[in-house]
Amino acid sequence: MPADSGANALSRDPKWSREFLIRRADRLLLGSDYLSPDQQVPQFEILAQMRLPADVRKEIDDANAARPPGID
Repeated sequence: MPADSGANALSRDPKWSREFLIRRADRLLLGSDYLSPDQQVPQFEILAQMRLPADVRKEIDDANAARPPGID
């Protein structure tokens, strides 16, 4: 069973976590080292409940991965 440390950290203080994600969106990347069929990923639901601005979700979900490190 995968560790839920990311989900635990996000859900510990949802207000702080949302503000952190918005503040640091340009430095964060949502990822997983392994997904199995039908695996529960609580981070997806937590992020959806936070109702982050679309540009923040875009950065965290994929835009940061497409940008080479050190390029602003």
